[in-house]
Parts: sequence; structure tokens; C-alpha cells
Amino acid sequence: MWITDITLLILFILSFFQMNIIIEVSRQVLQTFLITIFPSLFFMLVLCKLLLQSGMLQRVLQRSSLHYALYLYALLGIIIGFAGNALLLKDAYHHDQITSREVQIITLCCCIPSFPFCIFTLGSLLGDMRYGVLLYATQCIFACVMLSFYIPSTKLSLKENTALSLQEALQSSGNGLYMMLGYILLVSVMLALVTPLLPQYLQEILFYIGEFASASIKTVTSSNTLSTKLYTLSIILGFGSLNAHLQIYAITPVVPKYSTFLLYRILQMLFSISILYLFLKLLH
Repeated sequence: MWITDITLLILFILSFFQMNIIIEVSRQVLQTFLITIFPSLFFMLVLCKLLLQSGMLQRVLQRSSLHYALYLYALLGIIIGFAGNALLLKDAYHHDQITSREVQIITLCCCIPSFPFCIFTLGSLLGDMRYGVLLYATQCIFACVMLSFYIPSTKLSLKENTALSLQEALQSSGNGLYMMLGYILLVSVMLALVTPLLPQYLQEILFYIGEFASASIKTVTSSNTLSTKLYTLSIILGFGSLNAHLQIYAITPVVPKYSTFLLYRILQMLFSISILYLFLKLLH
């Protein structure tokens, strides 16, 4: 505990001498978040909340063999991605709609970016949205494969949910995204203060594992070959970034050990690279 206190104290002292860095990093983070993440994530979060409260998704799944809460929130996690699903899991757990074990399973298996970011943002920057679909598909396949090893326990409830107004959905989603932005700013500023103290090769590694959106955009706009960009993006999206990890662990009510979570992310990186390699071989 004292190590954490000393680290925070050092960062606090450094901030007085690096105020220009803090201002510049905050500006870049706000610009990236508001342009590439916030619009699609806010829309998806509001839509998912309204669909959950209406019971529409539950009724669709109940007509199949996937009539379990595990599959419902795993599906939402695959769609909305990262910390957005953590907000939904938090609400579901507090309303006893899902067990702590199932929350941990989804946290381990469904740590993937949202499809609007992969397909529309990265796809458009790569010049072909099919590449965005390809990157997103590799992450989804990993989630589906890992979920197949777990047996769900909580069936979806048939009872009607309490109506949620559009205003309430907008407000709760906005509050959640505001909290997420706070974590993004915190980690980004901390990395900006610590990075100059490290060797050059560690600075590069820390940048790519620190915040996935900035690292992804830098990769896409680099002068590397297309295949190099795709493999690098697959690694970045598979790992998810330290920033996303912090958000997930801060928001999710019941989380697995971080060592276990980190092992899953390493497996996801290796798996997504392998699947991407197979896809590229088939396409060419």
C-alpha cells in the first residue's frame, strides 16, 4: 500500500513541473474520445439499456437455446465493448439478474472493442471497412470460443422489466461515460509523466499498451505495410490497453484476479493473430 502512496506522491510532484504536458495530453485525449469513441458508445449504451428494459432481447433469446443471462450480457459485451459492458453488468448484478460467477466469466471472455470503433473508425482509416470487419471478427471468435467452455446457470427472467424512460437512459449513460473519461484522462496523464523517465523501447511499449484508441489510430496512420498494421491492431485490440483494464476493474462489481484477466488477454492476442493470419491467407 505504501508503494502506491509513494508513486502517487511522486506523480503529484511531477505534475507541477510538467503542467504543459498534462494540458497537451488532456487535449489530445478529449479530442480522441469525443470524436472516435463517445458518439457511437453513447448511442449503443442508450440503445442497449432501452432494449434490456423493454425485454425485447430477452424474448428473442428465450425462443432459442441461448435463454440464459450469461449469453445475453455476453452478446451485449461483444456489441458494446470494453467498459460499456461493465456498466451494464454493474446494473444487472445489483438487480440480481446475473450471478457473480457469470459477471467474472463475461469480464474474462468478452473484453473486446465495440464494433463501431473497429468497423467504421479503423475500417475507414484503413481505406476499406472489410478490414475493420476482419479485425472485429477475430475478437468475436475468441469470445465465442472461450464462452463455449462455461456452463450458464441463470435463466432469463420472464417478468416484465420496469419501464425506463429515454431521459433516464440518456442520463445514466452520460454519467457512465463521464466516469470512463475520467479514468482515461487519469491513466493518460500518468503515462505521459512516467514515460519520459523510461528507455526508448519501454516508451514505445507503454504507449501501445496504455490506451487502445490512440495506439490504434497511430498504427493505422503509420507508414507500415497493410499486413503489419493489421497484425499490430490485432495485438492492440486483443490486449485492450491498461486504460480499459482500469475502467473495467473500477466499474465491474465482481472481478476475477487480475493475473487471470491478464492471462486471458495474452491468449486473446495470440488467438486473434492466428485467426487473422488464416483469414489473410484465405483472402489472398
